[in-house]
Amino acid sequence: IREVFWLPPIFSWTKCNTDGAALGCPGQASCAGVFRDNNATFLGCFTANLGLRTAFYAELIGVMYAIEIASEK
Repeated sequence: IREVFWLPPIFSWTKCNTDGAALGCPGQASCAGVFRDNNATFLGCFTANLGLRTAFYAELIGVMYAIEIASEK
């Protein structure tokens, strides 16, 4: 078992953790992300069903969605 820690961003920054996955290669894929501030306050999230894709594609699209959402705020 490995212990994992979430570290908040520096003051006045926002952090987005993303993930993407596929059930097979290719397979049904989706991605998601969660935005939090330096106090770990929940700021928002997103999810997307990507259809029949690879896990690499799902991870990449998750990061691209996060960048797009962050640039709009």
